[in-house]
Amino acid sequence: KVESFSLDNKYLWYGVVLPITINVITHLTARFIVNKPNINRRLKNKSIITAALITSFIVAIIHREYILTSCAFIFPMILSAMFCDKKLLNTSFAFSICILVCVGGALRLDDAITLTTALNLFILLGFTLVAYLCAIISINFSKQNYTTIAYQAETNDKLMDDVLRDQMTGLYNHNTFIEQLDIFINSFCNEEPLCLVMLDIDDFKHINDTYGHDCGDIVLIHLAKTLQKYCTNQD
Repeated sequence: KVESFSLDNKYLWYGVVLPITINVITHLTARFIVNKPNINRRLKNKSIITAALITSFIVAIIHREYILTSCAFIFPMILSAMFCDKKLLNTSFAFSICILVCVGGALRLDDAITLTTALNLFILLGFTLVAYLCAIISINFSKQNYTTIAYQAETNDKLMDDVLRDQMTGLYNHNTFIEQLDIFINSFCNEEPLCLVMLDIDDFKHINDTYGHDCGDIVLIHLAKTLQKYCTNQD
């Protein structure tokens, strides 16, 4: 049987034009949200998942004659696992179950429920559960790796900070001072005047000789804290 093309064809409007239009609007909206710099990362993730869920719902409902296309809702769960977000994953899983129920209800209304379709829906439910469990495993594994990487990064930062700073006072050591001085000179020489202050403690040798070096260290530490308190980030 050969069908002729007609603008009055219901499938053209409800099976092609409508889903394409909804999907385009949805994903353009998600892209707009993702590209906005002042929107937080979690809201961007939600917009992507929402767009994927809407697409999955449209595929599962409008093209329900091909029941295996209902597994499209597994895609949002995969995205949730990539974002390492359990709340988004649980939301995607809940919507996936709702989509399955909607598909079953739509088939029921069409009097298209047979043993085969019922088994296919059961198989899709199994796919959903397996995808959810795999996503949970992936998120837990990723979080463990993230914790390890974060700990290593924190340790590296501390080691680097120990190399740059004097252990007693917390101020930058001599080598770091020379490096920073070169940077400031190169940055400020053509823009604004650069001031360099050299500070000396009067009679510091007398403090050490009279009260001991431990007391002298206390003086240095107190001076360092005073300098850090009254200096800006640019100083």
